[in-house]
Amino acid sequence: MVTTRGTGGGIPPKIYGTGNGMPDGEYGWIDFGYECDLHYFEPRETAAVIEEFIRQAVEKGLPRVRLVHGKGRSAKKREAHAILRAHPDVLEFRDDGPNWGATIIAIAPPGPGGRGRG
Repeated sequence: MVTTRGTGGGIPPKIYGTGNGMPDGEYGWIDFGYECDLHYFEPRETAAVIEEFIRQAVEKGLPRVRLVHGKGRSAKKREAHAILRAHPDVLEFRDDGPNWGATIIAIAPPGPGGRGRG
């Protein structure tokens, strides 16, 4: 199974996002683990990548995950926060302490007891 930096696998950027032989929007083959770094993806992929990342987190029962989007005037951060605000499986989110280039996301538990779609 393919893993990302968040799970210690360390995939080179060339197989992420577009140009990897996979159609845009098909990210289920990536096992995101507890962290997703948006730097490896094209801006147009942001929404689909975040959706798959959250879906996997709910499926795995992860209570918290970390989304890396970048510092500065990050358009990806603004877009990510808008997506997270509207996502039914996100309980809350916040900047990762002094590292405001990442966001910590609290995930709804899967199944009937929680909001998660699991």
